[in-house]
Amino acid sequence: MPRVREDPPPPPYEAPASVPVPVPGVGAAPNLAADAAPGVLSDALPNGQNSKHDIDRTVTDLVRKHWFDDYEAKYNESPTEAAKWRAQKSEEILILLECKEGFFAVTNGARGNRRKANLDALRQCFRNMAGAILKKQAKQVAIPPAVPPTVPAAVPPILSKSAAQIIVDGMFKLAGPVAGRALYEREHKDDIKASAKVGNTGNAAGNYQQALKQSWLQLDKEERRAWRERAQEEACDIDRNQELLLSMVHFIFMSMAKTGRLGDLEFVALLSMRTTKGTLRTETVVGGTSGKDFKDSINDWDERYVDPFHEWVERVLPQSDAATTVIRQDEAGYPVFAADIKTLETPPKHLQSLVKTFLELLYSAYSSIVSWCNV
Repeated sequence: MPRVREDPPPPPYEAPASVPVPVPGVGAAPNLAADAAPGVLSDALPNGQNSKHDIDRTVTDLVRKHWFDDYEAKYNESPTEAAKWRAQKSEEILILLECKEGFFAVTNGARGNRRKANLDALRQCFRNMAGAILKKQAKQVAIPPAVPPTVPAAVPPILSKSAAQIIVDGMFKLAGPVAGRALYEREHKDDIKASAKVGNTGNAAGNYQQALKQSWLQLDKEERRAWRERAQEEACDIDRNQELLLSMVHFIFMSMAKTGRLGDLEFVALLSMRTTKGTLRTETVVGGTSGKDFKDSINDWDERYVDPFHEWVERVLPQSDAATTVIRQDEAGYPVFAADIKTLETPPKHLQSLVKTFLELLYSAYSSIVSWCNV
């Protein structure tokens, strides 16, 4: 029997240590040549294979070394914000590569006619970092063991946003990222319906699906890829999740009460949520083993309990925080002011917040870093 050669397993991935980015003019002059390595962005990989993300390993190592910790902090705070940060940082790094500046001062630079491939490779480098972050968080999340009644329970650890999402998704399936085609359909539903009516043959459902298919296939490969990436990173049905949360709260308490393991209990929960339209929605969830409604025993329930809580949430969750969820982005990443906003029915403060946020996003989208090598 021929012997089969067994290659040793690859070493485990270790997150690189954070290295501060040198700032010109502050303290001692940075030794860029000592930090950077003579890496090359060539048109072919060392083994002769070409791929979409053929970027030199030296460059990716420098990216991980100097930006991993910043990206991890952004990702733990908000994966959506991390995606925006990743796109902007990839552009900045590519400029450094092209100009041979910063940590890439002694590299051979980027391929002159492969700028898009270089940019895709840098973005893929950050996506690989996201995978490492999720694996690390998954190892850190564990269900605590049962604590005897005589022993006081320990304070639960503070979980990151991503770790909390992993736990919640194990209990309930919230509406998360959707497919790129589904996101495209959601934002172009009116146009698709109009196209379906033009070719009406008596089958409304068939006409709509055919119009959707044709509209989607008319997009080129890069446009469809952009919709898929956006769906994975940004698409989340917040309105549906808020409806589901109300059912979840009632379901959790009622299920615990019906197990008989907690004895008789009654509960009242006040819940306020900022919708994607920017309005504040306050709901009361009541239940228990008696089957009676506590609200029925209180006169002026809303005035005494709901209204004060609603006013307090208005102060701690200002409308400007929800304005960014109303303003969408086009395929190029530029903000688009919502056309379905009813200006006459929208409160002045909310409308002012929308306009202010839109102008801020518009300015940041058009602003870019000046490349001194082109001056």
